[in-house]
Amino acid sequence: MAVALASFQNTTSDGTSLVLTKPVSLAVGDLMVAGIFVANQSANTSSLDTPAGWTLQEAVEANTQFELGVYLKTATAEDVAAANFTFTSTNNGGYHMSGYLTRVTDPGIVAGESSAANLGTNNVTLSTFTPSRSNTLFLAFAASVDTSIPTISGVALATNNPSWTTQATQTFNDSDFDSRFTFFSASRSEATATGNITITTTAGASNLRNHGIVISLSASAGGSVTPTTKVNIYAFNPYNPTATLDISIETLNNRISNPAIWTPDVKTATTWTPKLK
Repeated sequence: MAVALASFQNTTSDGTSLVLTKPVSLAVGDLMVAGIFVANQSANTSSLDTPAGWTLQEAVEANTQFELGVYLKTATAEDVAAANFTFTSTNNGGYHMSGYLTRVTDPGIVAGESSAANLGTNNVTLSTFTPSRSNTLFLAFAASVDTSIPTISGVALATNNPSWTTQATQTFNDSDFDSRFTFFSASRSEATATGNITITTTAGASNLRNHGIVISLSASAGGSVTPTTKVNIYAFNPYNPTATLDISIETLNNRISNPAIWTPDVKTATTWTPKLK
């Protein structure tokens, strides 16, 4: 199998708790990738919490009001039986949360990643990285905030740019800040450096805040091993059928001191039963 984005769920919430429905057909061993964005609309500090059993792979913030995080978890039987997953944030009122919860099949390793955030300018540039394997799945999470809803139009690698799919976009309108949170995916065969990664955003105000995280996932390794050396753990000398037995009847008689004697009882009847003595 090849690593693939199989399904995902997304939602938004006004509050410190975000409940995401379990991805369709989640199976034990699937990799769950959650992209979570929190915005505090009242200029207060806001931060994401890491749920039990999840690993925070990457997080960025344009300032303390906003944070984007990506979390990983390999699905267990308990996860498959669950209906949903909850993510929380710690902040002081005037907040909003958005999230994507994806199901990725046949994952092996995180092959590479990059992240960045900025204030006051369009676009966000992420540093180059080199995937450790070829044929990887790229996932990009991009969040932008302004006094009017910004646009997020695409992702591009400077080298060997794949064809990106916009999976979904979430928006939030508020009296102080509006936000857009977009999820992209792409398949890339090359295990070469990406060059700088550009996420294109557009807004008309100087209050623009941009956040971007791009992660590359590789399929599980497979193949076979051919031994080059083998060692016997025991020695076996088979019977040699060409050997001959050279012994006389006289010698045998001399070595048998008490030969077994068997004398049957003689009966005149037509049937009789012998006895061993």
